[in-house]
Amino acid sequence: MTAPSAAPHGRAANGTISVRARRVVLPQGVLEDGVVSVRDGLITGIAAAHAVSEPTFTFPDATLLPGVIDLHVHGSGGWRIGSDGSQDEQLAGMRRSLAKSGVTGFLPTIATAPDDVTLAAVRAVARAMAARDDANEGPAGAGIIGTHLEGPYLNPKRKGAMQAELMRPPDIAHFETLWEASAGTVRYVTLAPELAGAQALIPRLRERDVFVSAGHTDASAGQIREAFGQGVQGVTHLFNAMRGLHHREPGVVGAALGDADTWVELIGDGIHVHPDVMRLVLSLKGARRIAIVSDTGRYAGLPPGRYEEAHRTVIVDGLRCAFPDGTLAGSASPMNRNLMLLHDQLGVSWPDIAWLTAGNPATMLGITQRTGSLEVGKDADIIALDHAGQVQLTLVRGRIAYTPDEEVHAA
Repeated sequence: MTAPSAAPHGRAANGTISVRARRVVLPQGVLEDGVVSVRDGLITGIAAAHAVSEPTFTFPDATLLPGVIDLHVHGSGGWRIGSDGSQDEQLAGMRRSLAKSGVTGFLPTIATAPDDVTLAAVRAVARAMAARDDANEGPAGAGIIGTHLEGPYLNPKRKGAMQAELMRPPDIAHFETLWEASAGTVRYVTLAPELAGAQALIPRLRERDVFVSAGHTDASAGQIREAFGQGVQGVTHLFNAMRGLHHREPGVVGAALGDADTWVELIGDGIHVHPDVMRLVLSLKGARRIAIVSDTGRYAGLPPGRYEEAHRTVIVDGLRCAFPDGTLAGSASPMNRNLMLLHDQLGVSWPDIAWLTAGNPATMLGITQRTGSLEVGKDADIIALDHAGQVQLTLVRGRIAYTPDEEVHAA
């Protein structure tokens, strides 16, 4: 790798940067030995390497991809939104850590929690987003796109790793309090659509352009199909915390796999969903209706061990996080590893991986006009991934968010 030209942290010299790599992943295919040029935060050119002289970075054995957009991430690197301590500090830590794994944009995902914790968390997200919009550069790391509320409108029968006693039926007035506190930055809500109150709340969410996803749900196939007709657009972490697939009751899983218009999240660690089942979902849904997510908590990037929290004990064994009884408690697999699992174990092509981890999430959030693919005119949200899956560079809106040598500022 060539050294970057001298520039203040977070900025390329004179607002320009160019990155050469063995392959550049574009919506229409792969450009071999290509260069992506950036100026003032936008992609200004994509060309064969021989057409560009002296790139800022050269990665002879790396792949350039659109930066990962993680729709479902609770934490990383010891930080977690909605946990104890300053929510602003938790978010700042998450941004720095996620940039190391190739995430350029994410939805801080707030698990079901007491109202005061949830309110503090959504307010912190709103502050972070306002700071980004009010200045040319904000805190270091991945960009925040909005909030994902995973609850509290969930079914206690399918609580997963959450506290059932904190769950509540969907309620418009309750959501309006959260919406006001978030300054309108809630972008994604996971709820159980079979609960009383969901039929009233779902259209209100859609009026606000909030993506509505079914999760932690005990809905039958008939109930979930009805919910799709009411405005539910997707399914959160398919297979996990929901009624399973049965040949006489297809449940949420069967209905989602059989509906061509429904989006599904798939946790990409190979633990929550076995790689063979991931392959089956890809064959049934295709690469254009699936979003690979991390669902990581604070333990991604931390060493294995037994971690004591206020209300629970989590055992981290490699990439697996679980309670002592074996219940999975989120993931510890970073997104760069999930990308390599798709490529190396499942044989997914690089263009399809780009859709699964960037293009599809951008489509779900309605932000494809500015991000989600490597195209001229879009934000320079770019990652360089080497053959072993290690991130060599993360650019967020054209600013260097991470290199292995140092972490610097990004908008």
